[in-house]
Amino acid sequence: MLQRLQANGITMAVRVQGAGRPIVFIHGHGFESSTWQPQLDYFGKAYRTIAYDVRGHGLTDVATHGYTMSELAVDLAALLDMLDVEHAVLCGLSMGGMIAMQAAVDFPSRVSGLVLGDTALPAGKTPAEQVLGRLRAIYDQGLAKLADNVGERYYGKRFREAKPDFHHWWRERYLQNDLAGLTGCMLAMWDRPEITDRLEVLGFPTLVIVGEEDEVTPPDAARRIAETIQGAALVVLPETGHISNEERPLEFNRVVQEFLDRIGWEGSHRTPA
Repeated sequence: MLQRLQANGITMAVRVQGAGRPIVFIHGHGFESSTWQPQLDYFGKAYRTIAYDVRGHGLTDVATHGYTMSELAVDLAALLDMLDVEHAVLCGLSMGGMIAMQAAVDFPSRVSGLVLGDTALPAGKTPAEQVLGRLRAIYDQGLAKLADNVGERYYGKRFREAKPDFHHWWRERYLQNDLAGLTGCMLAMWDRPEITDRLEVLGFPTLVIVGEEDEVTPPDAARRIAETIQGAALVVLPETGHISNEERPLEFNRVVQEFLDRIGWEGSHRTPA
């Protein structure tokens, strides 16, 4: 069910399904909460599943400020407060994984585990001229050109061949976003604070998932995360691109469920040990 809630000074769009222990799903850049529908339908049978539109995306407010990774993590913590969630497993994909990692280091008491899909740790500051050049191209060419450029990189070859019309549907969905929100979150990703040392000492139960054909955050980036977080498990999904939860929903759900079972995050249909 889609709700509109006030959190951290903005109105946020939130989807909530099921009951039980909470899992929060955080989408990637240019997407919105409906990208998690295969996971909401599956995990909503046994868990309280929560997916929200990140600031500047979907039906959440396009704020004129607050576009830093730390502030996006505050948005998440404030949303947990509004939903009376003390702590949760965070499952983020791409930008959503970056938000989940930032929330883990800024609000560790709110996190019971991490599922990090097709994402990356900070890799140093992008040169200012490169950032400005990219932003100028976006404003000059508009979202339509941006959608064409990134769409082919987001999905794996096998998936594109099996569903040739999917790109057109994805493009229309992408174009529903607001330019200010997309560029604001893009700047937040480019200007992330360094958190690697902080993640190393926290040691959250962590699952790292990556598509074998991911060109945006390739398997090497996933391996770096898995090597940084002590005890993290790494799963590479074959013949899969960047949006692994939509390309391979059955496999994605299976490995996440195995992770939840392993860390004792039982669903409501199970008897706790």
